[in-house]
Amino acid sequence: VAAFAIIILLAILGGIWLKKRNALKKSAFPFNTPNVKGSHENGVTPDREFTLEELAKYNGETKPQIYLAVKNIVYDVSSSDAYAPGAGYHVFAGKDCTVALAKMSLEEQYMNLYMKPKQPKLTTQELETMEQWNDYIKKKYPTVGKIKETKKDH
Repeated sequence: VAAFAIIILLAILGGIWLKKRNALKKSAFPFNTPNVKGSHENGVTPDREFTLEELAKYNGETKPQIYLAVKNIVYDVSSSDAYAPGAGYHVFAGKDCTVALAKMSLEEQYMNLYMKPKQPKLTTQELETMEQWNDYIKKKYPTVGKIKETKKDH
């Protein structure tokens, strides 16, 4: 029984060590620094403006980078497997997901609506949730640009 307990303990400790090692590898990713200023390797700078149509190309499929926008600021989330094609949050890739995050929804109907005429009215709780997501993403991922308004946005 004691030998069995030691084996289980070693397996648990080994699993914890592997998770920490993988987390360190991911944090070494060159674009994983919050709000990187200046240009990236591909020439994208935080001053760049994207239309929603341009942003849609950065979905990990059309272009290898994965960008999303929150409150009209575009972030590079390529360092996270969660947004990769086939992953749970890939639905946000290449889109302004502000309203969807506020509503805690993965539904397509809430994408690309922030500050648009079709944006649904958000409750106080949803506005707070939106701010929490905004703060989280702003701290975790580098800024690569902002959403440019177009005439058809109004």
